Amino acid sequence: MRNFLYMLAVILLVMMPTSVSLAWYYFTRNPNLRPLGITQEAILAYENLIGRSAQVIVRVEWSDASGSEAVLERFAAQIERAFEAKGVEARVISQMGAEQTLISYSIGRSFLGPYRGAHASDGIRASVEALRMLQKPVRGG
Repeated sequence: MRNFLYMLAVILLVMMPTSVSLAWYYFTRNPNLRPLGITQEAILAYENLIGRSAQVIVRVEWSDASGSEAVLERFAAQIERAFEAKGVEARVISQMGAEQTLISYSIGRSFLGPYRGAHASDGIRASVEALRMLQKPVRGG
């Protein structure tokens, strides 16, 4: 009987952090607290729930001399892949009619740009950093 009680105490001690974390997850619905269950979709849903956008919106204004539609689609896909490589979801919105190709980035309420097409990587780097800063929890003291 004594060995059974020791075994029960060890099992409860091992399970306690997971149980508390799971209970707190059900209370707050914060996916960062869910044990072994953090998914990108859950984090995006949670951040949208609390008013943060985890998505970067890229607006590309193409010049009339930029090239064919296939070239423009490849450029937009390359921008999306650059964000994916950094672990960030981005949506590219294109429109024609600018004098030169300009790229602007929206992160939540922040706006970066416009950058020229040749300097798109500078905007990608800056917008990923802005998104990371937006996602950091604010600690009060």
